[in-house]
Amino acid sequence: MRVLMASSWLPKAPITNWRFYELVKRLASHCEVTVFGGVLQGDTSQVDELRDLGVRIISIPWNDEWAEANRTRGAWAGRWSTFYSSFVARKSGRLKWLDRCLADGPAELRELLRTQSFDIVHLDNAMVHWINASELACPLVIEFPDINHRLVQREAALRQHARHRLFGIVASKKILRYERQAAVQGDLCVTTSEVDSRFLRMAAAGIRTVEIPNGVDVEYYRPQGRVEGDDNVLLFHGSLGYQPNIDAARHFVHRILPSIHDRRPDVRLLIVGAAPPPEVLELGACPGVTVLADVPDMRPYIAQAGVIVVPLRIGSGTRRKILDALAMGKAVVSTTLGAEGLDLGPNEIVRADAPKQMANAISELLDNPVARTTLGSQGRERATSLYSWDISTTKLVRAYEGLLKGS
Repeated sequence: MRVLMASSWLPKAPITNWRFYELVKRLASHCEVTVFGGVLQGDTSQVDELRDLGVRIISIPWNDEWAEANRTRGAWAGRWSTFYSSFVARKSGRLKWLDRCLADGPAELRELLRTQSFDIVHLDNAMVHWINASELACPLVIEFPDINHRLVQREAALRQHARHRLFGIVASKKILRYERQAAVQGDLCVTTSEVDSRFLRMAAAGIRTVEIPNGVDVEYYRPQGRVEGDDNVLLFHGSLGYQPNIDAARHFVHRILPSIHDRRPDVRLLIVGAAPPPEVLELGACPGVTVLADVPDMRPYIAQAGVIVVPLRIGSGTRRKILDALAMGKAVVSTTLGAEGLDLGPNEIVRADAPKQMANAISELLDNPVARTTLGSQGRERATSLYSWDISTTKLVRAYEGLLKGS
């Protein structure tokens, strides 16, 4: 089977486009895989890593100068950009950003599809507007790792100012319109959970969906036993430049951690992950909080934590941080939204939404090592049986085969 997989970023383990990387890594043993995507100029590591897997690479230079200028714009420019993206621009901010940073992408992708033959074309949904799906001679699979209109709706609901809420509502409707237009062009839409499939089918009636869960490398993430001092250590980890994680870190430090310190003053919180912005770095000045950026290996930090916390209030898709922690046999306390889309019961994860409720649940687990061990071992069993990347890849291959058979 000749499969083209296209995404805005070429994957680079372990933090950049990790889902794409894990799927491509395993698909390469089942299919003849070609990968199309953006890469920073001068960075050959992404290309080399994939070529070592036997994958054919077509890379497009990523215009990071425009992206950097956009990130460092002044406050007034930022407000105008938000207004323009919400009320004036035809495309959402995400699509505009992608089109500017990968200016050569549309023409290169169309040329690739015109001159080469594939059995399956698998595109990230943000790239569907680059092609004419009706001209494809093979099935089109469209990837929805998140349902972005839901994510933006949830973020808007938490905004304090009515102006920001209005901007978010308008932006979410624009994203919804695009996601609907993209979904109906595919022969099959891939989501990470039944929850996301349901939202997508509500947006675009009549589409076909399949759930390919986010997974975990259960051999790489293995239990390491109790570590000295883990009764006093909490961990929040992830991509710290991602807005839902920024909100979650600040919410936990300001609204939840003080209640834990009232009961256990010696508790330390580690916030660990890639590219923390200033508003996350400044949390390191709060009592009992340490922020660590861009660590080479997350496993030692997961191992030393007594409880993994996932206080997310914004998001879509499913959370890698939960699966990594479960695979290492760790107790996890999450909001309901944080654990959304994962088939986990109360024996595998603790759900708590109100700040006081979450603080109490975490404190009780820190006080009870036996309960933490039991929760972690059952979580490990669940992660191994349901959320191995090998299971997800096998399901994806079967979905491809079903499309080719016309089923």
